[in-house]
Amino acid sequence: MKSKVAAFIQTHRLIDESQPMKQRKQSDACVNLAESQQKKTALGIEASSDEIGIEKSQHVLVALSGGPDSVALLLVLHELHYRLTALHCNFHLRGEESNRDEAFVRSLCQRMEIPLRVKHFDTQRYAAEHKISIEMAARDLRYYWFNEILEEINAQAIAVAHHRDDLVETMLLNLIRGTGIRGLCGMPVRNGNIVRPLLCVTRKEILDYLAAHRQTYVTDSSNEERIALRNIIRLDLLPMLRNLNPRIDEKLTDTADYLRMALDATTFQTERWFREYGITPERFTLPLPLPPEASWLLHEWISEKGFNSAQERQMLDSLPQASSRRWLSSTHRIAKRAHTLTIYSNTASEAPILRQDIVTAPHRWEQGCAYFDADLLSQPLTVRPVTRGDRMQPFGMKGTKLLSDLMREMGLDLEQRRKQFVVCHGSEILWLMGHRSSNLYKVTEQTKRILRLSIEQGPKDETTEQT
Repeated sequence: MKSKVAAFIQTHRLIDESQPMKQRKQSDACVNLAESQQKKTALGIEASSDEIGIEKSQHVLVALSGGPDSVALLLVLHELHYRLTALHCNFHLRGEESNRDEAFVRSLCQRMEIPLRVKHFDTQRYAAEHKISIEMAARDLRYYWFNEILEEINAQAIAVAHHRDDLVETMLLNLIRGTGIRGLCGMPVRNGNIVRPLLCVTRKEILDYLAAHRQTYVTDSSNEERIALRNIIRLDLLPMLRNLNPRIDEKLTDTADYLRMALDATTFQTERWFREYGITPERFTLPLPLPPEASWLLHEWISEKGFNSAQERQMLDSLPQASSRRWLSSTHRIAKRAHTLTIYSNTASEAPILRQDIVTAPHRWEQGCAYFDADLLSQPLTVRPVTRGDRMQPFGMKGTKLLSDLMREMGLDLEQRRKQFVVCHGSEILWLMGHRSSNLYKVTEQTKRILRLSIEQGPKDETTEQT
């Protein structure tokens, strides 16, 4: 189904030229439709399905590079009367061209009276310090900042301008590099706070839309360089495929839809296996001898973590062996101890390792630990990062409280708050690690066994293998 934004672009690319240009404000000529066209648009848009789930009253951040895709996205969301704030990243990778892009974006937002925030990054230094590619560094910096602003101003979504051509390129890129079902699905319309309203719109439709509205934009000269694999796919491979089948984009998009339905079915069974074997997002373990589904489960566990197929095979082959080993990708690292794999992020705070000890009351309460009635806990405990909207019932309180408010009261700044982790019992938060424990399952006079939670250091492994 088309989103409201996609329907807008595909149905209303043309300005009503029967209205003389001089009767329209020069500053608004590129973004306003004629009155009769606006009425038609409103009817068509409101009748369509809004699969990205953004209400008009919500605050939307728009990633605005100044290129044709992001400019079209800004114009359409503005025309649909969404409450917007534009975000522009200056990565300082293209010299004067980067400054030109920033100047264009500032001028555009000023003319449209849309709030704009601009951030400057030393991208090359960040990439060198974290030993990742420039492309990956720019992506990390961009989305980290986007989410920072999302939390700061309480916005509801970050709109990015990926379109159907991008979806097709991503499918081919993943296929060439090697991938599973998820990679062949391309990219979703919505992924958490990220929304892609133009995903079923083609690049040509976007350019036609901008031309009809006489809206200018800037171009990135690096997009024409045959260095990045994505550029080679766009400039060379896709034109060849379109010669073989002029409808190849449509066919690949349909295939992505079918694969997404297949993924939904396999995900259900995969989740059942994960629960059965006790596999968590942080740790992977299986019974010995390995079950037939071991290869699939490992592939799903490390999906989108940057590991290659050779590393995946090495991990699988090593599981029956009681040894220590380590693998690295551009974004994550996996440590193996005995028959268990543990994954850590390279670009985010490393998840603390949770230590659990059963002690008998009475016991001396140690700072930095949390204590609970062990006999009341019915599910395995898991560790995950703090996420937006998390709530817990702090020890000694009757009601729940937002963790963001709790951490703010503790004096943690935004950077520190983003690095915190929680211990969960199912969907319940038991411990903001190292800081505050929950009032749930608390130790009382009737408690016989006490579960003490603490933080220990991660394992040190002998072997390192890098992509």
